[in-house]
Amino acid sequence: MTSDLRELIDLSLWQQGSLLEVAALLPEDDSELATLIDEMIAASDSRAFCFVVGGALCAERKVAARHIARSAQLVPEMHLLGAVICHLQPDEQMPELLIEASKQMMPQELKIVCLFLAAQWCREHRDGVCPADLLVQARIQSRSKQLKSVTQGLLLGVLAIVKDEGLKRMLCGENATKADAMQKASSDLAVGALRIWKNPLLGSIQEKDDTWGAGSARRAVAKIGRNDKCHCGSGLKHKRCCMEKDAKRLRMSTRVEGKTVAELIAEPEPHLTHELLKNTAPHELVRFDVRKVPPALVPWFFYYAGSYGLLDKVAESFELLGRPLEFEQTWIDIQMFATKSWRPDLAGRLLAVRGDTPECRADCVPGFRLLLASHDPAAYLEALEEEALMRLKEDDLDESFFLGFALLASPHKALGILVARSLIPLVKKSAAVNLLDGILKARDLLQLTIDDPVSDLLDRRFADEVQDQGQDAHALRKARTKLAAKTDEARKMQVQINALRHDIEQREHAASERAKTEAARAQIKPAALPVDPKILQDLRAKVEALKGHLNEQHHERAGLRRDLQKTYAELQEARRRQPAAPNGKADDAAADLREEALLLPGDVEGINQPVRLIDFPRHFRDTLGYLPNQVARATLALLGRLAAGEPAAFVGVVRLKECADTLRVRIGIDHRLLFRLDADAVHVVDLINRRDLEKRIKALRQGH
Repeated sequence: MTSDLRELIDLSLWQQGSLLEVAALLPEDDSELATLIDEMIAASDSRAFCFVVGGALCAERKVAARHIARSAQLVPEMHLLGAVICHLQPDEQMPELLIEASKQMMPQELKIVCLFLAAQWCREHRDGVCPADLLVQARIQSRSKQLKSVTQGLLLGVLAIVKDEGLKRMLCGENATKADAMQKASSDLAVGALRIWKNPLLGSIQEKDDTWGAGSARRAVAKIGRNDKCHCGSGLKHKRCCMEKDAKRLRMSTRVEGKTVAELIAEPEPHLTHELLKNTAPHELVRFDVRKVPPALVPWFFYYAGSYGLLDKVAESFELLGRPLEFEQTWIDIQMFATKSWRPDLAGRLLAVRGDTPECRADCVPGFRLLLASHDPAAYLEALEEEALMRLKEDDLDESFFLGFALLASPHKALGILVARSLIPLVKKSAAVNLLDGILKARDLLQLTIDDPVSDLLDRRFADEVQDQGQDAHALRKARTKLAAKTDEARKMQVQINALRHDIEQREHAASERAKTEAARAQIKPAALPVDPKILQDLRAKVEALKGHLNEQHHERAGLRRDLQKTYAELQEARRRQPAAPNGKADDAAADLREEALLLPGDVEGINQPVRLIDFPRHFRDTLGYLPNQVARATLALLGRLAAGEPAAFVGVVRLKECADTLRVRIGIDHRLLFRLDADAVHVVDLINRRDLEKRIKALRQGH
């Protein structure tokens, strides 16, 4: 880029006149223009890219469509992106290029614009035949709960072309009337958007001043009078020297005093805050120099870069920065990001910076150690066995989670599914949800059925472990009910799919046997199977439709699990913070605090518990008889799980502070089960109201 063009872009506002000035300075040769655009894409220079491409298109220059696959994320606004795409040079691979663009790290509305225009291209040039990946990406975007009305309308525009029932239900629901109304409205929106985007680009850009989005803030030039001496030291009055130049700089003022938009883009690091870093787009983050980032923000720089999948930038920055000993969590995050993307090529580089010593390798998370050994099959198998044995010896569930997480990300995903399944009953619920997400993603990549049997186990674990009694737990009960209903619905749907598949297999087998019998009688080779293709086609269509429904159920269940986990955490936090009742009577929260004072901290470990028999005290049947049926049923169900050694049953089991051999567990909100454990039996001590706990502890101390 010439210095004149660079200076013009740096000091120009986004307006018609500026774009025409930029167009006049562009290379005349189309190949040189393409090279210039490639350079700006490689540099992730969003501002220069928009000015150059916008100027070229306003001047009706040819801009190749191939650029869009790597540059869509450089366009800051969806309507500008739509206009740019509609004016690119036609290309037979346009849909594939736009689908590839939609997979880049960029705001959702930009992704949806790419998908919508890919579908429109297929309708206009391919008789509506779309690449299979278009529907996949449209479904992924449709699952978002953050869809705006405009982007939902564009997705409905995609639906009008791909005509997929699953996508229709995701966007419109089951209400046919509502679906028809939404599709009609979206058709109007799509037609209007296309008409605007296909108009001459210059007409869609303001004639007068418009900012680039930096916002007004502090002056880029110090205030000086017209007749004062110029600040440049020339000795002339300001109006006869730099006033016009300063006026241009002043238009480009930013939040940082003395800096224009271009200057702040060129060196943003010293002026960063956490909020600005959090909202930095991936194509901007990749331009940062980690050495200039404020030290307190360096861990967040690595975290956001890794979250965006900018792993080459992470490795490069880690090498530039050296060994940040004060950021141990950052090192763990970096290992996790490298493992999640399974980048063996970066593992060695990262460890070299950290220090490739036996001690450093021992401190790495399990998945990263597997990643380091993945270049050699024998070394990898040895490392895998070593990691598994270490986890069994230490019974460290956090480290075991990392191992399952790594195997799901590795090329050995089937093994990862089996390992992760075994961890879901043991790890924390939040970790279990993450493992299930990894299992389901791995199943998709292996082209297995969309749900996993362990989903039901996790749903039951949520239902068993979460205590939802109390007036303040309405949201929790509602979340549990939704999850239970969705789980039951998914189970019934899977039964239908299995029945249809069995029917198809039976029909095909019977037809094959008839063909073989008739061929044997005629002593000829069996002909094509005498089965009605229409029936089989209808049955297979039903299977595919049900699979689409089941896929939606799976995603809804995953969302409901997260909602349940969040609601449970919020309820527990609210109960801990609940103030005492104003009338002086102890309310539930105050009672909980008093009860906590009677207990030792930490749950009883539920791993590797043996199978035991249950030893009931005398008259325990009478005790159950005085209590509500639901309390009695919950008590006996929990005792059965405790006796079976089920790890999840020990969640919430704690020791009494003054009788450490006696354990306490909640039965609902008002009752407490006291019991003791030995190698062979669960000895039930009592089942009491929580108000009587302190009195019962005193009796236990006295040997009663």
